[in-house]
Amino acid sequence: MMFPCTRRKMSSIAAVKALLITCLSLLTVACSGGSGSSGFDAKFAENAAIVRALGGENCVTPPAGRPRFCPADVNSPAGGPGTVEVGLDQTNLPCNSAGSAQCQIVLPFMPEGLPPTAMYRVAVRTVDPFGPWRIGAVPTASAPGVPDYDGSSSVDLPAPMTTPSSAESITVQVAVLVYLGTPPATAIEVETLAESGADFAYVTEERTLQVVR
Repeated sequence: MMFPCTRRKMSSIAAVKALLITCLSLLTVACSGGSGSSGFDAKFAENAAIVRALGGENCVTPPAGRPRFCPADVNSPAGGPGTVEVGLDQTNLPCNSAGSAQCQIVLPFMPEGLPPTAMYRVAVRTVDPFGPWRIGAVPTASAPGVPDYDGSSSVDLPAPMTTPSSAESITVQVAVLVYLGTPPATAIEVETLAESGADFAYVTEERTLQVVR
């Protein structure tokens, strides 16, 4: 399976947003005296790093030091070990719900240029507001010896949508996590990707998730 590798340019509004988030994150550190930070501060700073990575099309190291955030679908972004192309476009991504308060996605992705011993996980979170990252289990290879994978994960549906109809949708952000060491053995939930233990996170722009039953 091959996916087109596209390069996205930020709009002027997105650039202003990135600048504001960067300034606010610096202000937060200054106001805290530079020592320690709450969970909110950590998530805020990590979000700022993600925005900078997507806007500059290069990899960015967050204040926590890991993972290094890289934009998905960018050919060999500066500061990264390679490229990760994902099977997403601007259309709605189906998320299957069995009538519960969660729905599951399947994300096809293809790493290029990364170490052959690297291991992967798919993480997804809701946005507006930002929810926790849910990290899925071991992805499956599309064929033996072929570096194409289908990774899965799930998201919590907002309270009004715990019994969704097929016409409802939510906005999410997806990341392919790269582990140069040992990844988590089972699916987990974290507030920030710094807690995931990943070395790199190839992050997508926001996507619309179509909830299906």
